[in-house]
Amino acid sequence: MGQFQLLYYYNNYRLHHFFRQYLFKREFCALTAKDHNDHYAIRNMRCHNVQGFQFWIRFVRMFQEKERNYNLYYSMAEFKDGVPFRNTKGGNLKEDFTEWNARCRKEITSYDMLIDIDAGNFDEVDYALETTVSLKKMFDSFAVPYYLRFSGMGFHFVIPYGFFSHLGLSFDPNHDANIYSYMRSISKGLNEVYSEMIDYTIYDSRRISKLPYSLSIYADRVMVCSPVDNPSTFRLDDYRLENFINPREYVEVLHNPKGSISNLETVRI
Repeated sequence: MGQFQLLYYYNNYRLHHFFRQYLFKREFCALTAKDHNDHYAIRNMRCHNVQGFQFWIRFVRMFQEKERNYNLYYSMAEFKDGVPFRNTKGGNLKEDFTEWNARCRKEITSYDMLIDIDAGNFDEVDYALETTVSLKKMFDSFAVPYYLRFSGMGFHFVIPYGFFSHLGLSFDPNHDANIYSYMRSISKGLNEVYSEMIDYTIYDSRRISKLPYSLSIYADRVMVCSPVDNPSTFRLDDYRLENFINPREYVEVLHNPKGSISNLETVRI
């Protein structure tokens, strides 16, 4: 897949508007694709409007250098004022965010739950799909609200924080009733009951997820990380960039919008 195709895909104003709803007051991140020899991360990018996304794509030359392509992410945490402004004069990307990273949990106003069903390779995507179908049926039966996405080589369920907010969980990991331990215990229970493909190891204030409708770049293919309405009809080849049919309107459906997050207590182990 050439650089022109990647740039052409991202040169879509409607797509930029769609991205903005996920990036506003959250952290925008770019990580080099897994198959690259060097692993490079650009974190703490502030992107509160369409122009911000366009600026970062140009500034770091994200898809102009073949030897370093990026996958795009956004933070599960939303921050009161967003990520601090970065001084980009002189091409600066080495600004020290150590202090902010250490105290960013104090700025968190919401934190979505990510359930990551991770296939180790493309041959295992069918197994990840089986787990996804089983989880979807269970979530639907208990009216648990969620977004469902293909992640490039697996699947993501994202449960919005609004359905956790009444629990009064703390964003401080040192607090006994913190939201990260609560979410980890749910994912661990799902891992034990449904599949070892469900990752429960990482729940912290810095957790990130693939940006919906962004590209997941591999050595031999490029996949579109698209929302999935019905996993029962999922076909892997349909999500290859060359086969993907761009929607007229970029949308994502919240399943079970009137459901209650308290129903998740039923599946805890």
